Amino acid sequence: MARMTSFNRFAAPLPPRVSIAATLSLLLLSGCNASDTTSGDITDDSSTITSLSIVYARPLAAPLGEFDTVTVRALALDQRGREVPGADVQWRWESGGDVWTSFRLSEGRVHIELGRSEMTISATIAGTNPLARTILTIKPVLRESVAFWSDGHDLYPIVTPPGFVNVVPLALNDRGTVVGYMDTGKGGLGRRAFIRKDGKFIFPAGGNAGAASAATSVNGLDVVAGWAGSNAFVWSESEGMSLLPRAGSYSAMAKAINDAGEVAGDLYAGEGYTLRAFRWSPRTGLSFLPVTGAHDSFAVGLTFAGAVLGEEGISDALVARNFTERKTVIWSVDGEQIPLPCCSVTASSINDRGEVVGITNSKAFRWDAANGLTQIAADFPSSWAVAINRNGDAVGTWGNVGLHTNAFVWKGDGTVVTINRPGSVSSITPTAISDNGSIVGYFK
Repeated sequence: MARMTSFNRFAAPLPPRVSIAATLSLLLLSGCNASDTTSGDITDDSSTITSLSIVYARPLAAPLGEFDTVTVRALALDQRGREVPGADVQWRWESGGDVWTSFRLSEGRVHIELGRSEMTISATIAGTNPLARTILTIKPVLRESVAFWSDGHDLYPIVTPPGFVNVVPLALNDRGTVVGYMDTGKGGLGRRAFIRKDGKFIFPAGGNAGAASAATSVNGLDVVAGWAGSNAFVWSESEGMSLLPRAGSYSAMAKAINDAGEVAGDLYAGEGYTLRAFRWSPRTGLSFLPVTGAHDSFAVGLTFAGAVLGEEGISDALVARNFTERKTVIWSVDGEQIPLPCCSVTASSINDRGEVVGITNSKAFRWDAANGLTQIAADFPSSWAVAINRNGDAVGTWGNVGLHTNAFVWKGDGTVVTINRPGSVSSITPTAISDNGSIVGYFK
């Protein structure tokens, strides 16, 4: 345990200066009452201080979760129940080596930034008479997933508003604007689109009131695309949410937006709810992308020039986007369909140079018209490249799906860098990489 008088988390442990007269522990769990405190009573009447408690500076509105911040202080009372000011309080803490737990002492209060592990903090009153000591143990409630930002080497949690159990970023730009969705309940309940801009969260309003929503893409001008209920939308801070035409379809979903404001997505059209990829332009409106025969199609990505990456095939009647006779294609700016002339692949992303990444035969791949298909050289048991920026740097995940997964950056020159996974994290799933190399995703 490290002594907290200087709050150096890397300081060597110090031996206790005093004996402990009384100890009482409190475990803060999801059912904890915010007014609970811990105390150890001193029975020796010769001591000025007869009891000591650790109390919260503000009542807790909800159980403490991972990466929440809380402030506590020591409350010393005399035998008449009056607070004794200026008590000599020595603080100690232990967090199991969690790299994200931090403590700061300011004006007699301890400001705690929780990590993901159980944390114990103790306060001790020193003096010539019998001594008082009290312990508080906090076990944060873990979310289903936590959003992160990464520089390509380490993970940094994105602190999100309380009340959300699942936070998934889907895209970001060079300005640092991040978009995605949050869930208020398990299994996708209460799903809401979010935009994180300049460190603040925005929840775009519009579409079907109370319906699920997600922000899927953001361009370099902070214009966002996504879906709300059965509608595809674009959003900007100046114009708010604008719904795209559905062309008589049952539902529509925007997948990507470029700096020209063009959007790629897919919608269910016609009596049989055929899934069709589309491109929408603020100048020319919505147009369906051509397919072979009666095939269904969906969009995956969009380039700066307006080329669309996607798939076509015969859709499973029960599982949308689960195709047979499937093939990955690029629809050119003119609408021409260009199939990837190689093996069976699942594409995830395309950049402005026409480079495509994804997975084939359980290995991450990159493809372009000049060099064909290249699989990642790293000896991973399984890997998947999920996004690529205009510099040719791709980000992806590797490991045993369902168990421990890790993240990697596959640079344009072929080198592979693994992102560090802290011990308190079981899996890392990156979702996007910006042109300046910033990465977002989520971990569990």
